[in-house]
Amino acid sequence: MRQHSALRTGTGLASTAGAQPRPTSLMHVSSGNRNRGDAELAAYLEAAWQVLRSEAAIAPACPHCGADDAHACAPSGDELPQFRCRHCRRRFTRLSATPLARLRHVDRFAQIFPLLARSMSLAEAARQLEVKAETVAHWSTQIRQWLLMLDPSGQWERRVQLGVHYAVVPAGTPRRLEPRPAGCRCMLAGAGGEARPLPQDGELGLEGPLLLRVCPQCDSAR
Repeated sequence: MRQHSALRTGTGLASTAGAQPRPTSLMHVSSGNRNRGDAELAAYLEAAWQVLRSEAAIAPACPHCGADDAHACAPSGDELPQFRCRHCRRRFTRLSATPLARLRHVDRFAQIFPLLARSMSLAEAARQLEVKAETVAHWSTQIRQWLLMLDPSGQWERRVQLGVHYAVVPAGTPRRLEPRPAGCRCMLAGAGGEARPLPQDGELGLEGPLLLRVCPQCDSAR
């Protein structure tokens, strides 16, 4: 597998028996066959993005108090349509109740959709999008969280390659996962880029070395 970035430490995703070192290496991994993009993923995200950016005057429920009594309060245009809750009197947009709240560079955001399934570096994606690499990384994490919100099965989120990190689990001794935080969606990654759920009992067995595909929640908590 080809590595896109220098290894970093400190994920603490799993523990090994005895005195074996913790699998703390964090890296980008290329599956070798995902450089053509994913038109279906891009189209799925574009459709969902257009719903959030809709200029329809019908307001969603208030994300702050849950009241279904809001009205449009800002003119449409390049900015996201805004609403004001008559109950708590707070303003919000359709992004407020999603992982895309406080989104930066709204006007360029959708340009990343065709790149998400490609095995490319953050630096190269940033060059193409004319933003900082940190922005691309943040967008990738936000989009993966958003995809899990749209599709809890995780089928769409697993198509994302750009900005995804993997943690190495060394071979040699029985491995047991540490208790996972609530909402963790980390998965075991195969050699071909496919992913499968972690075993419910936390036992990884003797096979290995293994890769854990770090979920967006654990990635953003680093």
